[in-house]
Amino acid sequence: MIKNNFNNFIEPLKWRYSVKKFDSKKKITEKCLNNILEVINLSPSSYGLQPYKIIIINNNKIKKELSYFSYNNNNQIISSSHLIIFSIYNKKKLNIENFVEKNLKLIKEQRNFTEKNYEKYKKSIVNFLNSLTKEEFESWESEQTYLSLGILIYYCSILKIDTCTIGGFKKDKFDEILNFKKLGLKSNIILSIGYRSVKDNYQFLKKIRKPISDIIIKN
Repeated sequence: MIKNNFNNFIEPLKWRYSVKKFDSKKKITEKCLNNILEVINLSPSSYGLQPYKIIIINNNKIKKELSYFSYNNNNQIISSSHLIIFSIYNKKKLNIENFVEKNLKLIKEQRNFTEKNYEKYKKSIVNFLNSLTKEEFESWESEQTYLSLGILIYYCSILKIDTCTIGGFKKDKFDEILNFKKLGLKSNIILSIGYRSVKDNYQFLKKIRKPISDIIIKN
């Protein structure tokens, strides 16, 4: 039974690869997209704060405009069904205490927190985040997006939805096109999703990974 469960888990990982060309005629359904968004929403994050905003783009005109600033990934952007852009907050434009208060409001409402315990918990988080430099804060935010990204990629592979992670792009240009500066946001990482093209020969290549012994150190 354990072996079967492991095989069920591992097969989607063996199936997936970083798609180089999507079939632009195949689109992800609204129902499937909503499920994807729920998976993102349920992904883990530090203190459960979800310190990011998710932007979903399926407008071909916007995708084409963005593609000019994505280095060697423009084809994966244009041919995708949707782009999922993880953005993070600009600390200089963020009121940390208000941000934490807003995010912890649900905890206060739905868990049996006394006012004293709630304020103590909130203060500890606020103090921690305020202690971080701008660079440290935005690095902390980025780490949270990667947690969500990994889970999202795996969920898509279960559904046989293809993905391509894009980190090489001109973030300032993306921010300008998407009006992020006005919103106090900064582009962080992109996931193109859709269905592989039959013309993408990368799908036929053998998956290459190092031997486990090369990446694991046991003490």
